[in-house]
Amino acid sequence: MSNNKKKQLPPRWAKRLLKWYCAPHLLEEIEGDLEEEFEYQLKYTGLRSAQIDYIRNVLGFIKPFAIKRKTSTNPNSFLLMNMYKHYLTVASRNLVRNKAFSFINITGLALGMMCCLFIFLWIKDEQSVDNFHINGDRLYNVYETANINNVITGSYTTSRNFVEGRTYLPLADVKEAVPEVEYINFYATGYELPWGYPETFQVGEIIHKLEGSRATEDFFTMFSYPVIAGNAIKALSDPSS
Repeated sequence: MSNNKKKQLPPRWAKRLLKWYCAPHLLEEIEGDLEEEFEYQLKYTGLRSAQIDYIRNVLGFIKPFAIKRKTSTNPNSFLLMNMYKHYLTVASRNLVRNKAFSFINITGLALGMMCCLFIFLWIKDEQSVDNFHINGDRLYNVYETANINNVITGSYTTSRNFVEGRTYLPLADVKEAVPEVEYINFYATGYELPWGYPETFQVGEIIHKLEGSRATEDFFTMFSYPVIAGNAIKALSDPSS
């Protein structure tokens, strides 16, 4: 009788397969249910049918909820991976379901990011201009406003007056009027289009056409431009030198 019972058992390989893939917290419950089902089928349908039914049930439990998970040192890593997977799945489904809407959103986001990047690069470029000047934190550009016939205009261009046929700059005396002003410089590029033209320089009989600029005598005192030749302090003291 005992030998008969030993033969009437579920297939061993099927039981080992169940223990190999099944999660530990579910193994005991699933194994008990399958044993009860096997005994029921053995009683009413015979050994062969019971074994086939047991194998089918073991294979049927190979599902995500019953499979073992790899242990991790971080208890939250499994939840994080599931969360990321869920977000990715939802996002991909929404992209496929709403193609036109997704295209508009993605294109708008890409254009917005590109514009922000260009604005950032532009600001960085503006901030890097003339940073090599030693007194850069003490240099200021004068912005002049004028009220003419109740019309207010403004410009960075210095106004000029003509007295007895000679050009006079009203701001030239600002150092005497405002004690905080140490130096003042007037600068103009004479070659810029549409009205510009190259400057003419003559040494003896040799005439040179050069793209030059005009500046007053404090230019090299205020700015740290390198001088290739000559004396930077006296270079602009005499306009005809």
